[in-house]
Amino acid sequence: MMESQSNNDLDWDFYFYVAQTLLGWSREEFFRSTPNHWLKQYIIWLKYNNPDAVKPEKEEGVYYLDQTPFF
Repeated sequence: MMESQSNNDLDWDFYFYVAQTLLGWSREEFFRSTPNHWLKQYIIWLKYNNPDAVKPEKEEGVYYLDQTPFF
């Protein structure tokens, strides 16, 4: 039981560490942000500081009907 609790603490520690050190957020900003917002800001930071870290799957352009999934 203690191992799973400590693993959960480590996950939040990582996110908080990235928010404070890389993004320059305060504790209040971190707790008010959503996970989606945090992830978008981290990706923007990666693109700015290390452009080779994030590569798009496809180039921006025209998509045709046969490239979209059918539900």
